[in-house]
Amino acid sequence: MARLRPSKLPEAQRPPPEQTPAAALFLHWIFTMVLIAATSSRIPRVAYALLVSLYSYSVVVMVGFFVAAGLLYVRYSERKEWTNGAGFHPWGGPTAAIIYCTVCAFILVADFIPPSAGSPFAKSATGIEWYVVPTVGLGSLILGYIYYIGFQYVVPRIKKKVLVVEREAVLVKERGEWVQAVELVEASWEARPGPAKNSAEAYGSNFDMDRVTVTVAK
Repeated sequence: MARLRPSKLPEAQRPPPEQTPAAALFLHWIFTMVLIAATSSRIPRVAYALLVSLYSYSVVVMVGFFVAAGLLYVRYSERKEWTNGAGFHPWGGPTAAIIYCTVCAFILVADFIPPSAGSPFAKSATGIEWYVVPTVGLGSLILGYIYYIGFQYVVPRIKKKVLVVEREAVLVKERGEWVQAVELVEASWEARPGPAKNSAEAYGSNFDMDRVTVTVAK
């Protein structure tokens, strides 16, 4: 299996090589083949427009919305102290995150509103129904959640084991700020200590099943 190294680090500071995420790449390949097969019957112009719209809705807009919403959550949550140790404070505070989150939320909802007959987003102009892109986009999100639920609840019951993920974050100092250069991740199925129904119950909380180590490269 191929291995990657953070090339920007000096040789003495480089952590052990990290294996490429073959399982994730294979999962992406499956969905890529499904999308190509689903659009193969369309003419190239329509198929290309559909795939680009799906990418824009799912990756750019949907992921952007959750990233911006997550940044606002960790900033204003009373239980999070994320901003206390940050040395960088952007101009305008959370203004950019608020605007980006609002715009992405508007696009996510607006795509479910049927366009008028003369709109450039109508079927007569695009060749596809208006609801296809948002439905498939949100469907992929729901499918991902089902995938997570399977590993969290279903698979542990079948295997009688829990999935334990060990993460090692390697931090380096750049321009006076600590930056994560690479994250080494190892996952393994371990015997469940008791009659717990899922990984969280087996180890007491969701954080216990995620063993985190921080390494500082000097």
